[in-house]
Amino acid sequence: MSALPPVDPALNRRLVAERLGWPDGALDACTALEAEFPAWHVFWTRGGLPRSPERGYRATCEVRHRRTELYAPTAEDLRDQLKARA
Repeated sequence: MSALPPVDPALNRRLVAERLGWPDGALDACTALEAEFPAWHVFWTRGGLPRSPERGYRATCEVRHRRTELYAPTAEDLRDQLKARA
């Protein structure tokens, strides 16, 4: 048996964004926010779920087994929240 090819996280994330119907620019905005705030995982959600009732951007960070979650309707609003926590 041959070894599996290495996984490309950026490609996987792009495929997830396409399949979940992220709006244009959302993936780039999430990638930019993660580059600016490396401790945070940023993603877009279409809403409709109990933990994510509204469309928008979410960020999660786990430090010492404590998870923090932020939500904002736009990437710019989320950036402001992340800056306030820095």
